[in-house]
Amino acid sequence: MKRIKNSWNTGPELARSGSALITVMIVATITFMAVGSLYALSASMAHQVRFNMDTIRARAIAEAGANKAYSILRDDYSKRNDPEAFPTTSFAGGEYRITVNPDLNGITRITSTGEFGRSEATLGVDVRDANEDEPDIPEYLEHAIFSNADLLFNGDPTVNGSIHLNGFWTLNGSGDNINGTVTARNENSGEWSPLPFPKLSDPDFQELLAEAEEQGRLTRYDGNETIRGDRTFNGIVVVDGNLTFQGSGTRDVNGLLYVTGDITSNGSGTMNLSGALLAGGDIRFNGSAGIFTHESVIPHDDESRVVVSGWWN
Repeated sequence: MKRIKNSWNTGPELARSGSALITVMIVATITFMAVGSLYALSASMAHQVRFNMDTIRARAIAEAGANKAYSILRDDYSKRNDPEAFPTTSFAGGEYRITVNPDLNGITRITSTGEFGRSEATLGVDVRDANEDEPDIPEYLEHAIFSNADLLFNGDPTVNGSIHLNGFWTLNGSGDNINGTVTARNENSGEWSPLPFPKLSDPDFQELLAEAEEQGRLTRYDGNETIRGDRTFNGIVVVDGNLTFQGSGTRDVNGLLYVTGDITSNGSGTMNLSGALLAGGDIRFNGSAGIFTHESVIPHDDESRVVVSGWWN
């Protein structure tokens, strides 16, 4: 009777086959894990890329909102006190929200928040009205009339502003229309003290003249000058000598009339001043006086000029 040979692997061959199967399973498992990790990483990176792109768009929208708010304030700075002037606005697939905090020590703060998708970005811009800055006015320009010596009025002047004299004050007419303080050597207020008179060579006065010349607002007379009849002075007028008004006529001064020597008015002529009158010597109105109204001769624009002070994140 024949013996039938067993075709199944036994012993070492079976062990080798089982080991190979385990190896294949381990490799497959590792492969699946690697593929799964790569998929998860890829999905995470894609989400991060989308988030970053949305954040960039949100910031661009926030910048658009800030620029819009600045444009509104540039046209009408008073709207900084009107929240309804800055509504939430749809823009480029997202929206921006504006808040305005006015008058933080002269600064108006615009805060703009942009949204796109799930991203949000906030930035701000500080603005101010450059024309609200009060110019520095030298003390010698704070008066309607300033004489480094004496002042004489033989008429009835109207003065809207202060008068300062480093000398003596004589009024032979009525003082009912002097609407301001008069400080002079013979005043008994006890508050008088001489005020330095600006010389042509003083650096700050030279700077003022240079600015006026650059703007076409400076007229110079070298030596003594005599005016007859009507005359109008605009801007800054400098007479390096004595100035005499002779006879009748109306003299309009719109700005600063600066004379290094004496100012003398003889006859029935009158002066209408809107600015400041400065004389290094005596001022004498021997006939009619006129109207003297102090106005700042430092240019100042009352219109708003909104400028950016800085951006912040």
